[in-house]
This record gives sequence, C-alpha cells and structure tokens, in this order.
Amino acid sequence: MINPSAINPLTLPSVPLSERSHLPEIPAIYFCLTPTGTTVYIGETSNLYDRWVRYSHSKKQQCQKCGCDSIAWLSPVPEVRFHRLLIEKELIRLHQPVLNMQMWNGLRRHNPGRFYNSVQPELQARKIVEREFPGLGTRIKRAREADSRSLIQLCAEIDMTPANWYKIENEETKVLPLETLRKIEGVLRVDLEVNLDD
Repeated sequence: MINPSAINPLTLPSVPLSERSHLPEIPAIYFCLTPTGTTVYIGETSNLYDRWVRYSHSKKQQCQKCGCDSIAWLSPVPEVRFHRLLIEKELIRLHQPVLNMQMWNGLRRHNPGRFYNSVQPELQARKIVEREFPGLGTRIKRAREADSRSLIQLCAEIDMTPANWYKIENEETKVLPLETLRKIEGVLRVDLEVNLDD
C-alpha cells in the first residue's frame, strides 16, 4: 500500500525532460521537477511513455516555463485509474505544485461541481530553512568509498537510484531534503555534521 506522505520525489527514478523518450511504458504517477528539486506538477497516467512522448503532454510548455527540467515517476502504482487518482490528489495536497494549484483554482471558479473541487488544500504553516554546506557532496562520496558495500547496495537500502546519488555527490542537486540526507547518513553509518537548528 502506497503512503503518499512517505514519498520523496528526489529519490524516485527520473530522466531529464529533454530525454523523455527514455521513459518506460508503465502506469505511473509522475513529478515534474526543477533543478532545485521543486515539484511544479504532479500527474497520473496508464502509460508514462505515451503521456510524454507519443501524444506530447499538454502541460509540457507550462512545466518548462516554470523551470521543470526532469520527470520523476512512482511505480508500481494501482492499475485502476480511480485508485491512482486518490494517490495523486493526496500528493498534490502535500506538495501543492504550482500548476496543479492553478488548475484547481480554475476548476473551483468555473466548475464548482467537478471531482477535483472536493479536495482542497488545508491551511498549513511551513518553515523552510536553507543553508549552504560547502563540500557536502565530497564528504558523502568519501564516506561511500570507505564503505565496503557497492553503490547499488546502498541505494537499494534507502530506495534511491544511483543516478540521483551521483547527482548529490556532484552537487548537481542544489537543494537536498534533510530527510534524504539523514537516510544517506543512516545507510553509511556516518554523521555528516549537518545541523539546521537555529
């Protein structure tokens, strides 16, 4: 059973938007991500390749305008579309991607009886703290190289792709969620001395 609150889009398999022809032909819930890891759109489909390649996604240009440069996907997902929609809607509520919220606001104005109108974002208070930690990617790499396990084994333990791990080591991922960092520390059994407390 999928728990939407436990899903981190940055740990999911992904491809650059320019390489979307490599997307698999599978049912999936997908995330359009910016280089900083912000989710600008979430959708669901019975065939990820068809959605983005064969029939060209209707939101592609809008996603690009919002800075999207990659597509991540969650799979396996339920075959029945209604069940995928339930998961998709909860993910939208949690992440509040800008393009989904624009669509919901439009539906509320013009189609108050539509299905999506029944799921509205709850009032939330959020504190975001971002700090720079020079050399963090290098420290992660050194800790990994000092570990006897292979990268594939490490990634399997925290449900991350090797491609995403390399992005973190090379500091191509500009904003690293603390939850993901703690998973890396846990699997490597190290303390990288990253503290975001005031």
